[in-house]
Amino acid sequence: MPPAPSERDLYEELLVSMGAVLPAHQGVTTLRQRTRLTARQLEVRMLVIDEIHSILAGTFREQRIVLNAIRFLANDLRIPLVCVGTHEAKQALMTDQQLADRFEAWELPPWQDDPALLQLLASFAAILPLRRASELRDAKIRKRVLAADREWPEDLQTAGRADSQAGPLNRPTTKTRRGRQRNR
Repeated sequence: MPPAPSERDLYEELLVSMGAVLPAHQGVTTLRQRTRLTARQLEVRMLVIDEIHSILAGTFREQRIVLNAIRFLANDLRIPLVCVGTHEAKQALMTDQQLADRFEAWELPPWQDDPALLQLLASFAAILPLRRASELRDAKIRKRVLAADREWPEDLQTAGRADSQAGPLNRPTTKTRRGRQRNR
């Protein structure tokens, strides 16, 4: 998500994230059409928007325009919508009544010192370009990771899925938890 809500910036960010080249001085309508076309060509199966809480930096009108654009893309492309951000992300999404009616909130627990954490740390160790063997699985390191997890702000993950028959979003789900998002 751009730092401030702008329909143009939203489409440009989406196009760049899909690897598209952005010619200068394109109108919003052209950017919208290119975004839709590119997403279809790449067979995008999910729209993930990070930092959705940044939408609150704009006026109410700007927020509505961007939320309408997001909802339009999810419905038009018939793909799930996932929004991630801080606790304020829920507030940002709830300013649009149609989105608010489609989302439920539930809390995800913080990380625990368990096999899931060990798997996460092992994954990081495997992908990080480290010169020496990683000590991420060490008990002291795990304690530090868990302590930091409790200090991070709450994340908000909003997930919805588009009805493959009718197109509009079905009952998406809003998830919040302290710490970073993780897959289970």
